[in-house]
Amino acid sequence: RSRAEAPREYLQRVLVKTTGTEPEARTLTGLFEEARFSTHPIPERLRGLALSALSSLRARLGAAETG
Repeated sequence: RSRAEAPREYLQRVLVKTTGTEPEARTLTGLFEEARFSTHPIPERLRGLALSALSSLRARLGAAETG
């Protein structure tokens, strides 16, 4: 992502280039925004949700590269 690009701008650019990744990408973007811009501590369950979404996204992208 470029330094001037906002998280949702980056999300839109990524979604144009990939297919089938929207749920995970939106989840990660929302969690990133909350972690980056909020003032409250991020609960451990949200960290787990982010890791799960990232794992799923990586699997989808890996399958797309081989398939």
